[in-house]
Order: sequence, then structure tokens, then C-alpha cells
Amino acid sequence: MRPHLRALAACAAAAAAAAAAAAVAVAPPTATTCSAVPRIDLSPFFTPSSTPEDRHAVAEQWNHALTTFGFGIIVNHGVSPETVDGLFNSSMAFFSQTPETKMKSSSQAAYGARPGYTPQGKESVSRSIAGEAPPDLVENFVFHESPATERAMPSEPEDFRPAAQRYWEAMEALTAVLHRVSALALGLEQHFFDQYYTPRPGFFLRLAYYPPCAEPPAQGQLRYGAHTDYQGFTILRQDPARPGLQIQMPNGDWQSVVTAAEDNALVVNIGDLFERWTNRRWRSTMHRVSIPTTPKLSGAPRLSLVFFTGPREDAIISVLPSCQDPQGDDAAVGPLPPIRAGDHLQEKLRRSNV
Repeated sequence: MRPHLRALAACAAAAAAAAAAAAVAVAPPTATTCSAVPRIDLSPFFTPSSTPEDRHAVAEQWNHALTTFGFGIIVNHGVSPETVDGLFNSSMAFFSQTPETKMKSSSQAAYGARPGYTPQGKESVSRSIAGEAPPDLVENFVFHESPATERAMPSEPEDFRPAAQRYWEAMEALTAVLHRVSALALGLEQHFFDQYYTPRPGFFLRLAYYPPCAEPPAQGQLRYGAHTDYQGFTILRQDPARPGLQIQMPNGDWQSVVTAAEDNALVVNIGDLFERWTNRRWRSTMHRVSIPTTPKLSGAPRLSLVFFTGPREDAIISVLPSCQDPQGDDAAVGPLPPIRAGDHLQEKLRRSNV
């Protein structure tokens, strides 16, 4: 049985067991909560005493996760709970302000075009795939560069900029580690990916705030529509108390991805450029943020901290040396053609703006 089918069977078994135990469901009825997305302990990449065998074992788990799901849950990743909580709390304080106050930090531009605040109604991410879709039920604050130098900053809350700067620096460090893990998993020199991210990487920090759902949504409207991510890795800190993230499995079913607060876990998925680099070996998986079906959860706000790790704008993304020969179902399709990283990003953003 192929790896993704084994994982799918494991999900089905887990879901059946949960139902038999009469567990309380927090996901909508169109999705099943599944624990099969691998949890990967990155500590061997932070521990001087770890062995090459320890790091190779992590790389094998990483390769399995991204080949099978395009997603992984990472722990012991070097980002402190204090850094996460600092940005989470200051972001909630920002989004809790009046619309008039938040709009002072808006450039009035389309989502993604300029840093700063974007109100609800500006983005429909499903349009980046194809067709028309209603606007997403989300507000955003986006940093296009290090928060220490970002100009589109609100005066309140006072700790917003320093908290964002600490988080940005932690994400930069974690991205370098994930590139080392990936290089090992793909049979490349450990600093292989550095050439695509220097001198100016295409990093973005997006604070995604999903307001309480006070009214019924429009037909087909979600907190964030189904899409694939556009760039390299997406590093996500979702609110463990507010479920909603769902990924699409190979058979088309949707599975909820749940994390626990006590282990400071982060969710990582790959975007379109890593799928292109690996010639579809690693999958840029469709995912979405659903609207909870219970009033208690749908009536509560939800906040995600999202760090996009794009290569520099002019980087040419082509199939890696170790991924030239597609396997299995992709063998007859042929290699994906090269693409300029910035062109792909801008085209996706253009489609997604309302």
C-alpha cells in the first residue's frame, strides 16, 4: 500500500475509534479530526550532543510527512512559549480595537500589496486556485520586512512592534533549521537552500484574525477558503482552543489538524515552490479554515500567527538535482518547468484580491 493510502487508512481507523468512544467533536460534520499528521521532534537539530543518526531519523520523518501530507507538526523547535504568547497577546489587543483605530494602520491597498492592516472583505483566497468565491471572513496585519524597520505600525498596543520583532527573529532562525532538515531529507548539502534566500528573502509575517461569526455566512463562505500556499514553508501557530484548520486528503476528504497548547507545537506545510523544487515528491496540499458549527466556537474570535518563508523575488525555482525522476503516478507527467518566485507570488495575490 502506498504511504498516503496507509496514512488515510490510519485516519479512518482513528476517526472510527473516536466515534465509538463518543468523543466530543469540535470539527464540522464535513471533516474528521485526525491525529495522523506526524509530530516531529526537532531537538536533534538544537542539541550539540545529537548524532548524525539522530538527525537522519528526523529527516526521514520530515520526508514522510511532506510526501504523505504536505504538513507536519513540530515540537522542540527552538521558539519559546514566551515569544509566541507575546505576539499572540499583543495581536489580540490590536485586533480588539475599533475598526476606525485599526484602519489608521491600513494603506487601503489590496491584500498583500502593502504592509499593514487589511479589513475583512478584501481577500478571497480560493480564487487563487480558480473561479469565483465569496470574501474570506478574516482581517489581517501583514509585515513585509523585519518589524523593527516596518513603517506601517500602529501606536497601540505599545508592545506590538517588539513582540513582532522577537517572533520574526525566531522564525528566521527556525526557517534556517527547516532548510537544513529538508536538505538532509532530499540528499542535498546542508546549506543548499541559502542561495535562494540571500541577500533578501521573501519573508512575510501575517497575523490572521477571524472575528466572531455574528451572522450566517454566504453560500460557500469560510473563514479562509480552500487553497494551496504560494511560497516555501508556511510556519503556523494556530490557537489550540479554536479549531478550524483542515487539510484535504488524497481521496478528497477533509481532516482537521489539532494541536495542544501544552507542547508549544507549530504546524508547518509546504507551498507551491517546494512542490516544484521536489517535482511533486512533496505536496503543496489544499487546506482551509472552516467555520465551527457550535455557537460557542463560531461566536469566539480566532487568531493565527503565520510566517511565510518565500525565496527572494528573483529566485528561479526549478527541479532539484535529487528530484529529477518523478515517481509513481507522476512519472508520466514529466518535470515541472522553472518559475520565477516573485512572479508566481504576485499572480496568486492578484487572483485572490476581491
